[in-house]
Amino acid sequence: MAPTTSISKKGIRIGSALKSGASKVIPGRWASGRPIAAIATPATGEQPVFILKVQILGCNGLLGVDRSGKSDPYVTVTLLQKQYQTPAINATLDPVFPPATSTFEFPIFSSLAECLGALELIVWDKNMVLKKEYIGEVSIPVDEWFPAKGLTFDDPSNTPLVRQLQSTKASRPAMGTIQVKLGIVPVNPAKPEVDQPYHEIVRLSQSADVSLASAPPTEGIGTVRSENGHELEDDGLMTDDDSEEDTEAEQPRQKEAVPLVVPSTEDNTTSATSAPSSRPSTPGKAKRPRFKRGSGDKGSTYNFGAEKDVLGIVLLEVNKAEDLPKLKNMTRTGWDMDPFVVVSFSRKVFRTRVLRHNLNPTWDEKLLFHVRRFEANYNIQLTVLDWDKLSGNDLIADCTLNVSELIEAAPKPDPETGLYPDVQKDSEMKTYTLPLQINKEAVGDGSHKSAITFRAKYQPYDMMRQRFWAHYLAQYDTDDTGEFSHLEITA
Repeated sequence: MAPTTSISKKGIRIGSALKSGASKVIPGRWASGRPIAAIATPATGEQPVFILKVQILGCNGLLGVDRSGKSDPYVTVTLLQKQYQTPAINATLDPVFPPATSTFEFPIFSSLAECLGALELIVWDKNMVLKKEYIGEVSIPVDEWFPAKGLTFDDPSNTPLVRQLQSTKASRPAMGTIQVKLGIVPVNPAKPEVDQPYHEIVRLSQSADVSLASAPPTEGIGTVRSENGHELEDDGLMTDDDSEEDTEAEQPRQKEAVPLVVPSTEDNTTSATSAPSSRPSTPGKAKRPRFKRGSGDKGSTYNFGAEKDVLGIVLLEVNKAEDLPKLKNMTRTGWDMDPFVVVSFSRKVFRTRVLRHNLNPTWDEKLLFHVRRFEANYNIQLTVLDWDKLSGNDLIADCTLNVSELIEAAPKPDPETGLYPDVQKDSEMKTYTLPLQINKEAVGDGSHKSAITFRAKYQPYDMMRQRFWAHYLAQYDTDDTGEFSHLEITA
């Protein structure tokens, strides 16, 4: 079977993720010595729809990370709060794992279908000194568990999946494939039908909003990698909906038969990223005024400047973090840290990809968001979290930057003409290195001097409109004089 990519052909619904991510998956208040994150549990007394049986068969062409050019690979398999591990196979790039110790079962509940996410397979190298080294990983969404219809594990037509490994580390290229066999085990032997229950779980999972935790860890939400050379474009999904009211007045949507153990969230947005709010502090609980496009006075003259609502855009690139603290792993035999960054501004939320087992991660991911007039003094919050599907994502540290600092550093128009000088020249992004405020209750160690580095700039819409018209009119300047004759304009 030819290798297939692990990224779903259906694009991640970024708009839904931005609107639902903050209230669903980002840790809010700290309690009981650790940050609280949403942990999915089945309804009381609920029976699974079926059992997903997963067998890790082997890998081919893995990256050699030992001095000998070989590796000692093993695979961790994670789905929701369950995680299993195969034994390590010594000194090989093409391991074959024994079925008895590499076959695992995951109960699938209908109440948790909307937060299933993807089956995560991570290949590690067992290292006696460093405990483990990252080789690569693959995420298999629910709708890709089977090519056409749900099959039992022993069905003769059930062939293994072969997936190309991905690497979230820019310094470590992805090499090799992994072979895995998936199958359904009926819970009720009297009803051996498996295709209908499988497609019902697929339907429920696809109807759910994509959250910052359910999206594959190998890809960011609302971000693009800098090394890809992609130009950022506003896809219209990174701004607030016109009809949205203030977050304080909005209660989290409760799904039927999906009991999530989450903290009380009277103010979802401010608790979404913890610590300082991304909004200016104001007394009372006033609602944010609604802003709608085209709400200007009728009959007013057209203005080439910015609308009353949107002032401009912020371009931000998350570069790296340094000296992150170690977290004890589940067995207390070593440490673990799978960091990712959540960037939030007002109601807009973005997430970088997850970098495995890294205390000095480098993401180099870009994002873009609008700044509305009432948001001109809001904070941009950058929160570093540890990816943990077993006990909930741990909040490690965070910092803030007021967007007014970026606005102040932006180019200014001529006070007389209202035009920007050198409109054809794009301003450079400024580099910021800010200290991170460590969550000592989760980490238990405040001695680290953790910091995060990012680049950012603000561009007023006035300047972008001027640039557009300058580019548009340049096509009529046929003699490149910078001036327009009547003939050039009317030709």
